Amino acid sequence: MRNARRFLINRRSIFLLLSGLIFLADALFVAINYRGDRQTLDATLHEEGAALQKSYGVALSMTLASMQQLATFVAGDPRVQSTFEQAVAAVQREGGGAGGVAAAQLRDALYRIVAPGWQKMTQTYGVRQLHFHMGPGSTSFLRVHKPEKFGDNMDDLRHMVVDVYRDQQPRTGLELGRVYAGLRGIVPVYSAAVEDELIGVLEVGTSYGMLIESLSEAIGAEVAVLLREDRVENATWQRPEESLMTDCGCFIEATSSAQLASILRALGPDAAAASYDGRTDLVEADGGYYAATSFAIQDYIGLRDNHTEPVGRVVIWRPVDERVAALEAGTWRNVVYALIGFLVVEIVLFIGMRLTLRQLEFEVGRRTD
Repeated sequence: MRNARRFLINRRSIFLLLSGLIFLADALFVAINYRGDRQTLDATLHEEGAALQKSYGVALSMTLASMQQLATFVAGDPRVQSTFEQAVAAVQREGGGAGGVAAAQLRDALYRIVAPGWQKMTQTYGVRQLHFHMGPGSTSFLRVHKPEKFGDNMDDLRHMVVDVYRDQQPRTGLELGRVYAGLRGIVPVYSAAVEDELIGVLEVGTSYGMLIESLSEAIGAEVAVLLREDRVENATWQRPEESLMTDCGCFIEATSSAQLASILRALGPDAAAASYDGRTDLVEADGGYYAATSFAIQDYIGLRDNHTEPVGRVVIWRPVDERVAALEAGTWRNVVYALIGFLVVEIVLFIGMRLTLRQLEFEVGRRTD
């Protein structure tokens, strides 16, 4: 009888041990499958994020090319060339800078020449900036978009203008300005009377708002451009307080959705360190799930001088509730399968041990007799 009790206790211990091992195996099965499904989802979202980053690059290149084409067209107008040449000469006679009376009259004449075309470019092509610069370097003669501001020197800010005046090679790129950051095409302006005689530089620019509006519609996702707070404050005359995001130390240059603040909070401080290669994170915000792709951007001076520090970053986000729901449904399905398998094995194990015990008891009794 004592041996029988010992065997009964051992039987229970063995049953519990085997049950624990089976349960751990089922849990491991669920965990491995969830990990594999999650890695597949992350990889898919990363690939899509890389494709969205390329779409941004294509849209940016097309916008810059359009700005350069418009600048070339305006700079080649003989009326523009002649009036601008007279204006530059008048400024030089009147002591440089903003010039005097004659320069003011020619500035007004130049404005009247380009104003009709400027309005059409604004309406049709989303142009936000038309700016005539005098050399050497970058001294503003006429901001068609802000005609009351002129005569200021921007050699330390408008590096693209300085470089175009220096080597007479057209350029495109992102550059911070006094009013806002612009995507600009900049070309030399030559004399109408003397061939290849440089008289100044003309830039045509647009804002990021136009770019991301069309990009957001094309890719079916929300887009935002954020610029570093220190770079913006050192460049612009004044920025609205509502565009400052204190959590990320950045200014909102443009966004297609007011949901940006929630996305940035969900991303946390790591998003501020987005690399040029980009990253895609699955985040939860406003009661839903989103795939947020972030990548750093560089301005003209950064590209020219190979700076590693970005001027800002782009964030592109889109809802992925259906994919997360599919992942969760697959996980619960695996949990159900694991529980069913666990119960079936437990029943078989229990019955098997009961039959084995009965057979053993019968054999012990027979030998005892």
